[in-house]
Order: sequence, then C-alpha cells, then structure tokens
Amino acid sequence: MIEQFYENPRELVKKIDDFSGYKLSARDDLQRLFDISLNENNEKLFEETIFTAKYVLGLMRVMKKGTSNPEIESLDHVKKDLTVNMEKVVGQIRELISGSNEVDKKYFEDNFLQMNPEAFQNLNKLLEDLEWTKKFMNDLKRS
Repeated sequence: MIEQFYENPRELVKKIDDFSGYKLSARDDLQRLFDISLNENNEKLFEETIFTAKYVLGLMRVMKKGTSNPEIESLDHVKKDLTVNMEKVVGQIRELISGSNEVDKKYFEDNFLQMNPEAFQNLNKLLEDLEWTKKFMNDLKRS
C-alpha cells in the first residue's frame, strides 16, 4: 500500500497533506515517524498504528457527542475502549521508535508520550495526522 512512498517519505507527507486539505498540524513529526518506520522495517506496525489512531479519534468523537446525545447509551464501554486503545497507540508509537536513535526517542517521549497536558495535546495532533494518513491509505486502496 505505502510501498510506492518507501523511497520518499517527504512525498508521502505532501500527498497526505494535500489529501487532507492542508489540515496536517504535525507534518515534520509525521514524516519523522514514517522515516523511523521505514528505517526499522516496521511498515506493518506503522499501518497498525494509523488504524489504531483513527479508531481512537473515532472513540473521542463518540465521547464528545455522547454527553449530549441520549441515544448513545454505553458511554462507560466507550470510555474503557478509549482508555485501552489510547494505551495501545502510545505503546505502538513507543515500539515504532524503540529502534531509532536516542535523539528521536527522546524527542517523541518528551513531546508526545509524557503524562502532561502539552504532550497530550501534541499526541492528539499527531493522532489526527495519523488518522489522515489512514484515510489517505484507504483512498489509495479504492483507486
């Protein structure tokens, strides 16, 4: 699926940004994560990570709507699922960066994976970009 971009991750990010209507907010970080994935031969894990990111953001949207929508009955189940999958996507990102250099590991840990509001906000932006990546990949499958 993403094989056509193995030689040029920057081009992949440009295509995703164009596809998203220029809504990517962590372009450099997305490219860095993609570069790491390719260098470590973790394309499969990268694809699993973009799937999980899209799922997490979908659960977040359900949670936001659920508080004002009486038709959504099982918010406790959604909360549990969100917690499990947020932990899963953080674990996937940690696994993706585990074989990278210390600078990249520290960068991702400090900016996305720490337990503080700024890192959580950065993580959400990265997840949004990963979701756009998944949507782009899905669109390529249909083409």
